[in-house]
Amino acid sequence: MKTSAKTFIRNIGVTCALGAMAVTGCGIYATAAVNSGNATLERLEIKVDGRNVVSGFNSATKTYEITLDNTGEATLSAVPVASDATVDINVNGKTLTNHSLTTLTRGENKVIYTVKSGNATEIYTVTLTGKVPDPVYTLTDDQRELSIYQIMVGSFQHGDGGASGYNDMWGPEGHRKNGNLKGIINALDYIKELGMNAIWMTPIFDSTNGQGGEKLQATGYFCTNYFKVDPKFGTEAEFDELIREAHARGIYVILDGVFGHHGGVNQASPGGKYISTGDNVQNVRGTEAGNIIFPGSLEYFKEVVRYWMNRGVDGWRLDQCYQVYQGGHNYWNDLRKEVEAVAAERRGRGEEWGTLGYMVGEDWTSAGNITVTQQDGLKSVMDFDGKDNLVGLNSGVGSIGWFLSSDAQARGYRDNGVWPTIFLSNHDTSRVGDFVDVNSRPEELMARHAAVAAYSGPTCTYYGDEIGDKSGNGNPDNKARTSGRISGFNSNEQRVHDYVAKVFNARKENPALWRGTVERRQDGNDVEIITKTDSQTGNKVICIFSQKNTSVSIGGTGVDLINGGNVSGSVSVSAWIPAFIKMN
Repeated sequence: MKTSAKTFIRNIGVTCALGAMAVTGCGIYATAAVNSGNATLERLEIKVDGRNVVSGFNSATKTYEITLDNTGEATLSAVPVASDATVDINVNGKTLTNHSLTTLTRGENKVIYTVKSGNATEIYTVTLTGKVPDPVYTLTDDQRELSIYQIMVGSFQHGDGGASGYNDMWGPEGHRKNGNLKGIINALDYIKELGMNAIWMTPIFDSTNGQGGEKLQATGYFCTNYFKVDPKFGTEAEFDELIREAHARGIYVILDGVFGHHGGVNQASPGGKYISTGDNVQNVRGTEAGNIIFPGSLEYFKEVVRYWMNRGVDGWRLDQCYQVYQGGHNYWNDLRKEVEAVAAERRGRGEEWGTLGYMVGEDWTSAGNITVTQQDGLKSVMDFDGKDNLVGLNSGVGSIGWFLSSDAQARGYRDNGVWPTIFLSNHDTSRVGDFVDVNSRPEELMARHAAVAAYSGPTCTYYGDEIGDKSGNGNPDNKARTSGRISGFNSNEQRVHDYVAKVFNARKENPALWRGTVERRQDGNDVEIITKTDSQTGNKVICIFSQKNTSVSIGGTGVDLINGGNVSGSVSVSAWIPAFIKMN
């Protein structure tokens, strides 16, 4: 609508509705043009969700740049100073009248107000940039989907205002020992942006009265109360906040369960159950004996898993899990069924979290010698053999091709009912960065992380590995417990970090990467073309690993998940920087 003296009576009502007066009062009367030749605006409105996003409008300011959290429908209005003024509005090349309704899109929207009065013309330009919201991914509760970020609580982050943390811990000298839950909460956005959908924290149960002194207590692996958060790490309220904030970001929470040994539990559970304790309790391995006796402790630990899952915990990493296989019976069968029962009960109540029921065991031995998966026990164990293969790459990218195309049984596990969890480092091993230097060989680090992201099964990334962190000066069992960093990276660390974020966000968005079947094609000994296809969705991603700069035919068109943009026919691949192509 163009504003003129003939339509002034109608516009007085609009002016009053906007709370701006072109004339004194809001009475209806005829008048001659006022302020003719003045093409400025008295008021400019772009209302989104009922709010004027052009705050602080000044008639002398002709350009505005505004970022919107939400896009969608917007109402565009303007009140000129002159009563004979006309206002035309152009939105992204489309001409609209004053007081129009339009739809703003994601990305940039250009809104131009052209005001004319007499011989005067003024132009007001508003650039509205709609934030592209994070894609909404609905986690499936399929354990193969897991991209876990492992956190050593004591050394990861100290959040101001949280618990004091410990003063000392087994780990390299000069590195953080006072990590706390508040520090983890503060890092959740970083973890999400890295593409991870789960965190595994080393034990957070109270260990303050435990045996072995502060260094051992700070690790959490010898707790004294399985039903209480260690006050050195944080409060019960902070733990619940961590659960809420992680879940709000689409991140599962996995606790470290130590059910084969403890540091001096001498009281009943809330349900009146006790741990049965002994010295050097024999287990299926016959070595590294714990002090917890089964089946006498079974009901106690069923209560432990039920208690924390009903607080929203989604799964368990199980320390020295072979200690729970005693007297010829694998008690992980009993505990797994309890975990699955709680998850089913929560799903039945409509709960969104605490329904995953993931359990992964730590057993330091070769795939063929792992026993805790027997007797229908654990369904996942940490893949130490796979780790050694991917860190060492004794056959170059051929080691990656073999690993990704071989199922669990072919890699030595009991059968394909086992889903090993792959990783490159953890808190007890050397770091992958010790073997592949981030400053001289960053691309080779990228290749190893890409192999993990392309794995059909659960994955785990140890904090700091995404920047190629190196171990400190501790002993071989704890030297990887270096101070966690989530900023302040050098250029090579940042480069590896950004690549890791791309491949794990690609994994998040493409089910072919985490559950797809594999077709392996080789081009000599230095190029591996891994095609992953998800039968449920038809999603198809080609992952190309190469030790040289090369061009690889993909036999169609697709989208480059790492660099962006469309590709067709063939793809250029740089040495040791894998390409992920989502096929059309």
